[in-house]
Amino acid sequence: RGEELHGAVFELHSLNGQDLSHVKLSSGEAPVAPIIHEIDRIVWETSNNPIEFIGLPLGEYEINEVEAPEGYKLLAESVKIRINNYGVCVVVDENGEERNLNNNTVVIVNEIKKTPVVINKVDEEENPVAGATFTLYYVPIDGSSGGESLQVISDKNGKIELELEDNHYLIHEDEAPEGYVNDVEEIGFRV
Repeated sequence: RGEELHGAVFELHSLNGQDLSHVKLSSGEAPVAPIIHEIDRIVWETSNNPIEFIGLPLGEYEINEVEAPEGYKLLAESVKIRINNYGVCVVVDENGEERNLNNNTVVIVNEIKKTPVVINKVDEEENPVAGATFTLYYVPIDGSSGGESLQVISDKNGKIELELEDNHYLIHEDEAPEGYVNDVEEIGFRV
């Protein structure tokens, strides 16, 4: 399980008309003020701690992500849950089958957003150069050390096609194809 993400906005609404006006939200020991708290729906923003619903009545509910945290994809599908007659929270799949949860905890995982990036290797006359070997270095935005690297090679069209997370990067040519000279300059860019 990864870290709790701050800044996601979720909506929980009753699928069978349950009154949610008395439900309280808590994060750790602290109460959470919802963005919207209506009779049949609650909208809240996540913090760095799990959110607990206190007093959620028996019934079926749907959880939708309204806004994803910065740098993450919006959840494509809603999560259906049921508070059963035993007061246990279960996830309900598209066939109506129940799946038990660990400690009545719904875990929603966001995927990191990636952006398509194309790097073109060309010669002085703008002709594509195939077979150039580069190292792409990930440089964390927060300035921390320990960035990862990836070795890539230009294809027959001189292209390197990648999907990169939002961050800073450096690219350095390690080896030029036969008949060419290495470009010693590192190029920095941000996605």
